[in-house]
Amino acid sequence: MHQYVFRHILKRVKPMKYEGPIWGISYILVFFLGYLVNTVMGTIISPQILWFPLLGLANLIIGVTTERYHYKKQELLTQPILLFSIVLLVATPFLFVVLPSIPEDNVLTPAVALVLASLSTSYSIYLAEKKVVKT
Repeated sequence: MHQYVFRHILKRVKPMKYEGPIWGISYILVFFLGYLVNTVMGTIISPQILWFPLLGLANLIIGVTTERYHYKKQELLTQPILLFSIVLLVATPFLFVVLPSIPEDNVLTPAVALVLASLSTSYSIYLAEKKVVKT
């Protein structure tokens, strides 16, 4: 979803070299290795919690590579993916306290992810509008 939105925003902009593979590799590799290590170690972390830091890490890779490239070229006014990754990584420790007591088939985890995504995206939009108004 991030890639679709990001591509839509930048469809008139020349992408950086290897931008597509960076997107694919960052998500696939991070999730594959994260779940593989967790499985090999005997499922230390519940999958409903593990995907938060993995998504945060994958988005962090995108934020510091692809998104930063376009931000430095002033093709983006803010870095919402980087902000979202930081919010996810900061929120992850709180999930270890709250979610283990909730049954595995709950809908709370995706709801929390959507709330965090909405907050970080809304804040990025606010920052972009603030920059546009100043110019």
